[in-house]
Amino acid sequence: MDVLIPKGNEKELIDMSKRLGETELVFLYSLKEYKKKEISKEKGLIIHKGLLINESEINKIPECEYVFLENPNRSGFEAKKVNHLFNIEDQKKIDFIHHRNSGLNQVLAKEMKNIEKKLCFSYNLLLKSNNKNKILGRFKQNKKICNKYKINIECFSFASEPYELRQTDIRKALIKIL
Repeated sequence: MDVLIPKGNEKELIDMSKRLGETELVFLYSLKEYKKKEISKEKGLIIHKGLLINESEINKIPECEYVFLENPNRSGFEAKKVNHLFNIEDQKKIDFIHHRNSGLNQVLAKEMKNIEKKLCFSYNLLLKSNNKNKILGRFKQNKKICNKYKINIECFSFASEPYELRQTDIRKALIKIL
């Protein structure tokens, strides 16, 4: 399964996903687009639609299987309807001397465990980052905390262009090498 953020280019993303061997996709839409969009059936591919929300829309979430929150703060970690968090590593804060400022700590990890949220690594964040070593270090720090508290970790493309997509094996390998 891969998660994508289309910009009206669903057909191109579907074609590239088929070439890469994906069997299941989730297209993320904003709250306004989510209500309007209808997902077409595609042979050999299961397509879902999900919500990509920001902090101000937490209280307006309709019933949805896939709810993703980008760059959450404390209230985002505590929101019960949000089930996937991503890009928490993309912060402008500087790192500390002895550990990374990765956006996740023990308190937030316990909260995620209680509500059964998943932490998602964005392969697109890594591709587009100018400081890949800093992002990888933050991924590693977050993986260590998630393993300690038994939080599920997943890596998705979060691509908006077809050539930003990556195969499932490559994304799984990223998690494994951390």
